[in-house]
Amino acid sequence: RSLASGVGKTRLAVADACKLAYPFYYDEGKGKWVKNGHNERVLFIMTEQTPEQVLKMILAYLTGINESKFRFNRLTKDEQDRVNRAKAIIKAYKENLQLMRIPDPNVEQIKLAIREKVIVHEIKYVFFDYVFISPAILNEFRGHNIRNDEALLLMATALKDIAIEQNVSVFTSTQVNAKIDDNKEIRNEASLAGGRSTINKADNGMIGARPTKEE
Repeated sequence: RSLASGVGKTRLAVADACKLAYPFYYDEGKGKWVKNGHNERVLFIMTEQTPEQVLKMILAYLTGINESKFRFNRLTKDEQDRVNRAKAIIKAYKENLQLMRIPDPNVEQIKLAIREKVIVHEIKYVFFDYVFISPAILNEFRGHNIRNDEALLLMATALKDIAIEQNVSVFTSTQVNAKIDDNKEIRNEASLAGGRSTINKADNGMIGARPTKEE
């Protein structure tokens, strides 16, 4: 159960989810399809992205083709063959990667959604796109005068609780603050936006950031 932050957090999460869900992907270095993944049941919960956007990320991971080429349909015959092979893999392992979109989540909604998918589809790994302060969670605790850091902590706590309750691994991310790119020290929980308390619910974590000029 990790808390990751930084640039391209959704793409990192999709790549991790694909690595767990699909046994095969195209290795550009070797120029061939390789069996170097797993065969696990994974749930990916989207908050901002649409299923179509996430599908492009999945195809990009499996094929090694940049997403921009899908947008402009500039595929060579070899790349189109790779896309067709990737689609066949997605279809063959369609039960392995479940997509769900919750654009305005609250604590109970997240718990119910994960609980249902774990029971019905035997999910072992859950990716929740990222922890943020949604209107729904503010409404859920209306009248309690919760601060922003407390709202973030409630979301992180919900994910940790459901991970323990259902015995699943939960991966998520959160935003970093505006000073992250100027930070010349070792980046730690002080780089998180909205409060440091969310890191207390994580078993493992990483900060993703652009390297400074010195680095």
